[in-house]
Amino acid sequence: MSSEQIINKIQFSCDDIRLGVFFRRYPITRVFVFVYMLLLHFWVMIVLLTYEPEIHNASSYEILKKQ
Repeated sequence: MSSEQIINKIQFSCDDIRLGVFFRRYPITRVFVFVYMLLLHFWVMIVLLTYEPEIHNASSYEILKKQ
């Protein structure tokens, strides 16, 4: 393991510790982050499940014109 990899590993673990301390100190932020993540996932699922791509070719235009 190179010294750069060790430094990066230490930096990321320090960031995780700071974030954990922040969430421990302010528990309401955990609730807001959790609710935000749930809403974000819910919104993405809605978009993915309701998306209908547009079709722009002549044959589909004729089919729609006949209806």
